[in-house]
This record gives sequence, structure tokens and C-alpha cells, in this order.
Amino acid sequence: MGGVLDLKFESPSIAKNKVGISSSRLINIYIPTGYEKSGMRYPTIYWIGGYTGGSLYNYPKILDDAIQNGKIAPVIIVFINTPEGTWFVNSDITGYWEDFLVKELVPYIDSNYRTIPDVKKRGIGGHSAGGWDAIMFPLFYPGIWGAVGTNDAAIWVPWEFIIDPEEIPETFAPVKDGLSSWIINNRAVDFNNILTSKIDDYSKKDNETRFLWECASRISPNPNNPNGVDLPVTADGKWVPEVREKWRNFCILEPKAIEKYHNELSQLSLNITVVNKNFDTCACENDYFIEFLKSAGIPVNRMEMPGNHGDYTDERFIALVENMLGGLNVVSVDSKDKVATTWGNIKNSN
Repeated sequence: MGGVLDLKFESPSIAKNKVGISSSRLINIYIPTGYEKSGMRYPTIYWIGGYTGGSLYNYPKILDDAIQNGKIAPVIIVFINTPEGTWFVNSDITGYWEDFLVKELVPYIDSNYRTIPDVKKRGIGGHSAGGWDAIMFPLFYPGIWGAVGTNDAAIWVPWEFIIDPEEIPETFAPVKDGLSSWIINNRAVDFNNILTSKIDDYSKKDNETRFLWECASRISPNPNNPNGVDLPVTADGKWVPEVREKWRNFCILEPKAIEKYHNELSQLSLNITVVNKNFDTCACENDYFIEFLKSAGIPVNRMEMPGNHGDYTDERFIALVENMLGGLNVVSVDSKDKVATTWGNIKNSN
């Protein structure tokens, strides 16, 4: 059987946060059976859970079973825990999570474990907020990951915070009434929770306010404001056009985003689950994204799965791992073989 190693990873990038988030991160590393004696190198997948994700579920066991049964090749999986909740962005308020993953964790894993340190043998996946991360990181930082797998990715953030009800597309028909009501009645509450607060209030807020605030600190930071950000609306609910435009430019569900990242998206093996379509899932948003991709001629594997947002976690996880590995055309190589590194060519393109 494979094993799970618990790594306590100290992150200077996360230590820069202003709201008490621990810089000591628990990283669970799944090592396949035979790793200790094989002398082989292995493909690697980074998996980010939901907004407050910290559970391994039954992932290690189903990985063991899938490898033993020949369903997937032996693989190293790096599970990143975020029980306090984070959207995994660079933020003066919550810390520099992009830098943590790209500049600290991935190089550490490649230096200390027998990975194949190459974009063509490294994938990234996640659930919900982690699915958003899995899509966006290869676009922000091309040349690190070659495959993406998402389970009901929360790609509605931050787009649904800056559209008007009349902008809701036909793809959203199953949830249009609920989404319209939320935009009219609830969205302003989240913005006002931030407008009337100081950075010290961050940890006291509910999850929705906190992740909206975190996104704002990435998209439109303003250290001169008590809350550290500019928001796309005023206290009386009017749009601030220049800030709203910054938010639109950050949204993957804006058509121009597909044009902006067309080359990066085209280089990826994209595997996206679509679950039951209701107001408690992100299925309509993911289908809308898939429509954009297909219209732009970008290959995508649409994986229709049963259940709602948090259902069938094990089954979806292993299906995504299987498809990501397939997209990476994985093979193990002897640890003595030379493997080209990509680190000298990584560019921070955002």
C-alpha cells in the first residue's frame, strides 16, 4: 500500500498576511506503493480542496486500489490543506498564496521527492474554490502544469459579483431566478460588509464576505483605505466603472478572458466535471465556460457526473486523476535519467 507523509511547511509568503493566518502549512503527500525501493521518478498532481478544505476523504485508499488494479499509473499527489479558508491568491491581507505554491512548494517537492519535474508530467486539480485555483494557476503561471482537473469549480467568483441580472446567459436557465434574486438582494450585503470594515475585522466575517474581500485585495488593492481595497460599487450601490473593469478583466467567465489566455488554455489537458444543475452547484457556470472553450476551438473533456456540489467526492477525484494522467501521457523514468527542468523558463505573466 501507498502512504501519506505529513509535511509541515513553513511559508515566508503566507507569513506576510495581516489577519493571523498560520504560515505553517500541513501538506499531505501521497506516495505510491514501491516508491522507497523503486528508484523511479513519478508524475505529480497538486490537489487543492474547497474553500475550507482539509479532508483527505478516502483518497489514499482509492489511489491504492486504482494503482493496484492498473486503472492509473503510480503517481505522487500533493494535497494542500486550507481549513481556515483561502482563495489562493496573492494578497496584502491574507498572504501571498500564489507565491507559496509557485515559488516555494512546487520547487520544494521537486527537490525533495522523486518527481518528474516537467510541465508535461505535472497536473493540478481541485474542488470548488480549489477548482478555480486549478484553472487559473496554469494561466497566471504557464509552464508549470500540463493538466487540469476540476470538481464543480467555483468559477462564478468573482464574475457574479459584477454582473447585472440582465447579463445572466441562457445557459443559466435552471438557476436564473435564484441568481437574479441573489444579485438583487444579497450581493450588496457582502460588499457593504467590506465597505464598512477595517482589515482587523476580516477574521470575524462570514466565508462569503471573506473570500470576496480576498479577491478584492488581489484585483483592486488600495493600502490607503481602512479595508485595504477598492470595490466595484459605492455604499449606495452604484458601480465604480474603473474598478468594475478591473474585476471583469480578472473573470474567467468573461469572453475576453478566453481570448487573453487562448494560448495557455490550448496547451492544457482540461478535464472539467459538470454536476446537477441547481443553485447550490456551479454546474451552469462550468458549462458556460466549456461553451466558451469549444467556441474558441480549445479542446476540453466535459465530464458529466451525478450528484450535487459535495457529493461523490471519491469517485470524482479518482476519475479526474485518471483523466489528468491520461492527458499527461505519464510514464515513470529511472531516477538516474536526465529530466529537463522548466524552472529557468517560468514567467510571471500576470
